[in-house]
Amino acid sequence: MRRGAPSRERAATLQVLVQLRVAAGFNQTALAARLGITQSEVSKFERGERSLDERRLRAWLAALNVDGTSFVRELDRVVGRAEACMD
Repeated sequence: MRRGAPSRERAATLQVLVQLRVAAGFNQTALAARLGITQSEVSKFERGERSLDERRLRAWLAALNVDGTSFVRELDRVVGRAEACMD
């Protein structure tokens, strides 16, 4: 069974994770190698087919050399922009 579309916040989280990966100069294969998973798994996480728990999110950010504060700041910016478009 296919899942429905991710919530706005979850969609924003996925968007930010992809943006951070690209900004760090990694393709999915390179990130997967750093995380010890397959490229297919990275793709599933980025599409929202698999959920990132806190432990995995921390590992993901560490693999990209991104601190949690920067991640949250960017996420707040993206969510705020999406909410402004909805008004």
